[in-house]
Amino acid sequence: MKRRNTSIPFEPVNTEIDISGGMELKKSYVLEHDQEIRIEKKDEQAYETIIIDINENEIIIAAPEKEGVTLPLRPGEEIRVSFMSPRGKYYFKTEVLSRGAWPRPFYVLEKPEKLYRLQRRKYVRIIIIEDIHCRRTDEEGDFTRAILYDLSAGGARFRGYENLEIGAEVELKMDFLPLDNPVKGEIIRARKVPDVGVELAVKFLDMDDDTREDIIKWIFEYIRYRAGEVN
Repeated sequence: MKRRNTSIPFEPVNTEIDISGGMELKKSYVLEHDQEIRIEKKDEQAYETIIIDINENEIIIAAPEKEGVTLPLRPGEEIRVSFMSPRGKYYFKTEVLSRGAWPRPFYVLEKPEKLYRLQRRKYVRIIIIEDIHCRRTDEEGDFTRAILYDLSAGGARFRGYENLEIGAEVELKMDFLPLDNPVKGEIIRARKVPDVGVELAVKFLDMDDDTREDIIKWIFEYIRYRAGEVN
C-alpha cells in the first residue's frame, strides 16, 4: 500500500463542519496519518485504531483490535468514527468500502463530507497546576504570583490574587506557554474558598488568532503527553 501525502482539512465550528471539496484553511487541523481514532458499529463496543493512509476519497485504517480480537467489518456497513482534536471531540459516519490483509489487516472507509463536534465547550479545557503572575491593567507595578489550575484557549481559573472583583481587567504572565507577551483578560467570577483564598475565573480579551492557536496547540500536545504518561 503506497502512502500518499494527503490529509483531510477541517475548521471546527459550532456543530457541523462541511469538509467536502478539500478546503485549504490557514492553520487548519487535519485528520492525518497515524491519527488515533475510535470505531463504533451499532450495538457493539468501541474499538481503538489508527489511520494508515488518506487520499481524496478514502481513509485507510488498521483493522481495529481489542484483546486480540479483530472487529469484523463488511463492505457496505456503516460505522461511526470519533477522534480528538485541539478544539474538542469530533465524529463522522461513514461506510466501509473494502478490506485487505497486506502488509497488515486494514479497512478502506469512504471519506466523509461532514464532521460533527461533541465537545460542548468552544475550547477544550484542561486541569493543570502551574505558577503564573497577575496584575490589574489599571495599576502599575510588579506582577503578583498566583496558582493556575484550569486553562483553555478562551480563559482560565486561578487562585492567589485577592485584589480583584468581577469586571476587573488583568494581565496574566504564563511562562510555561510559548507566548511572547502577557495575556489580557476580564474577571468573570470571583468567590472565596475556605482555607484557600479567592478563586477567580478570567475570560481572555483582545486575543489575536495566532496567540489563541498557539495555546490550543500547546493544550493538545499536553493532553497527548499526559495520555502517554498514563499508558
